[in-house]
Amino acid sequence: EEAQKFRNFLNTMVMLKNYTTVFEDALRIAQTECLKALDAVHVALANHYHCDLFVSSDPHFRHLTTVTPYWIDLSGHAPSAAEEIPDAT
Repeated sequence: EEAQKFRNFLNTMVMLKNYTTVFEDALRIAQTECLKALDAVHVALANHYHCDLFVSSDPHFRHLTTVTPYWIDLSGHAPSAAEEIPDAT
């Protein structure tokens, strides 16, 4: 059941294309969010394409302000109800 929910969620993912000012945007985001260059590129792409949710297990993304983060805690602690991932159906 949970595995199927995860597969359903992943099936809603869309591959995003690069755009001409991605690195300029990433530089601004890197400075604003205190991120490394490649991390900032990921956030710039998500922001440019108006992604509803930025899912990551990287703690650097936990408190993003540029995009809405959904942080997955891989430490073994279950998320609280407020942290549960939105239904992708």
